[in-house]
Amino acid sequence: MKALILDLRNNQGGILSAAFYVADAFISEGTIVSTRGREPRFNEDYKATSETLCDPQMPLVVLINEYSASASEIVAGAVKDTNRGILIGAKTYGKGVVQKRYPLEAVGAMSLTISTYFTPNGTSIEQTGITPHIAIAPHKTDELELTMQGIAEKRNAVENFVTKWIVDEMKRTGETPKDFTLLQAELPELNEMLAKDGILVSKRWLKLRAEQLFNLNVGIEKVVNLEYDTQLQEAIRVIKAGEFEKYLTQHDKPPILTDEIVPPVKLPQAAGE
Repeated sequence: MKALILDLRNNQGGILSAAFYVADAFISEGTIVSTRGREPRFNEDYKATSETLCDPQMPLVVLINEYSASASEIVAGAVKDTNRGILIGAKTYGKGVVQKRYPLEAVGAMSLTISTYFTPNGTSIEQTGITPHIAIAPHKTDELELTMQGIAEKRNAVENFVTKWIVDEMKRTGETPKDFTLLQAELPELNEMLAKDGILVSKRWLKLRAEQLFNLNVGIEKVVNLEYDTQLQEAIRVIKAGEFEKYLTQHDKPPILTDEIVPPVKLPQAAGE
């Protein structure tokens, strides 16, 4: 392996220990994450171990977006602050609180926010989020297009067209088709059918959705679609162009985190861990 792209987009997090172990696979020294709260007994520093699972010279790119939260932000923040890799995508959600569950006799339990996550350089993740080195906005769809897509989905228009084409092709050849380009050539017909019903969708979405349904029905597993994934495209471009090092910035000496009382944090809508 010559380089690694870690995709944390839409990753809403998990437990703190998991985030630590993932970051520790790449970082060999210093603090990965710290927690600070009103009670000093909840303050902890999670230090990296000297052993790593990944060559420290290997380029590491982490993909993030506005739905990357909590534990995924810990990993992204640690990678960024230690200059171990670069972040590409959009600013993360900003969900950086630690909650502890306390049992209440004959009632149930209560989750109480006890502290806040801090990145290696002392930045609070809560309501701040992690900013990428390279901001790449995903494709935006206007409201009218979204409405039209919703109508097409509700009527199963694309799905019915794709499944019928697959069945017809299997009858014709006796085999399950695996080449989407054959179906792609028929999409103008589908586009025309939709237009006659007043459903005006973009060719971009129609091709993307048809390919998703095609892959699902013929057993092709495809996690990402590079043709439409501009953030992943940029990650690959940076690595191949040898531009990895130029985006790494040297941070100032991290501030010393103290056990001072911090102001109460606002409880997030979704409980973190």
